[in-house]
Amino acid sequence: MHAELEHLLALQEAEQEILRLRRLLESLPREKAEREARFEEARKELEAKAQAVKDASMDVDRLELELKAKEGEIEKLEVRLNSTKSNAEYTAIQNQIKAFKEQNLEIEDKALELYDRVEEIKREAAREEEAFKAKEATFREFLKSLEEEEVRIRKEMEELAAKAEEIKKATDPEALQRYESLMKYFAKHGGVVVSPVVGGVCKACGSRILPNDEVKLLRAEEIVQCKACSRILYLPEKSRAQG
Repeated sequence: MHAELEHLLALQEAEQEILRLRRLLESLPREKAEREARFEEARKELEAKAQAVKDASMDVDRLELELKAKEGEIEKLEVRLNSTKSNAEYTAIQNQIKAFKEQNLEIEDKALELYDRVEEIKREAAREEEAFKAKEATFREFLKSLEEEEVRIRKEMEELAAKAEEIKKATDPEALQRYESLMKYFAKHGGVVVSPVVGGVCKACGSRILPNDEVKLLRAEEIVQCKACSRILYLPEKSRAQG
C-alpha cells in the first residue's frame, strides 16, 4: 500500500471513530432526560398514593366526628326525653333518637369500610415505596455511570483528536489537502473518503474501476481515485495477496 494511503486510511479511521463518539456523547442528554422523566413519573405516582392515604384518613376522621356529633345529639334528646311530660313530645323525641341511631349505624358501616380501604391503601403505598427506593437506587447508579461514560468518551475523543493531528503532520501536504477537500463533501455522506476496492469494485459507490487503475493500485506507486465518485482507493491486503 502507498505510504500516504496508510496515513489517510488511519486518519479516516480516527475521524470516523471521533464522529461515532460525538454522536454517542450527543445521545447522553436525551437518554438522561428519558430516564429522569420515568423516575419523576414514579415519584409522582408514589406521592399520589400517599395523598390517597391522607385523603381517605381524613374521610374516616370526618365520619368519626359526624358520629360523635350525632351521639351528642342523642344524649341531649335522652335528657329531654326524661324530663318531658307530653306524650306527643315523648314520641317525637323517641322517633328522633331512633333516626339518629339508624344514621349512626350507617355512618359506622361507612367508617369501617373506609377504614379497611385506608389500611389497604397504606399497604399498597408501603409496597410502592419499597419499589420506588429500588428505582431511586438504580436511577442514582445510572446517573453516576452516565457521568463516568461522558468523561471516558471525552477523554477518548481528545486522544483520537491528538492522534489525528499527528497523522496529519506525518502526511504529505498535497495528499492531505486532497483528502480534506473530499471530506468536505463526503462528511455528509458517511464520511468515507478512502474506499477499499473489492472484486474490482469501489465499495463506497459500487462502481467498477478501470483495469489500468487496478494495476496502479497493485503497484502502490501513486494515489488513485475512483472515476465515478472521486474517492481515494486502496486495495485491502487480502485483495492484494489474491492479485
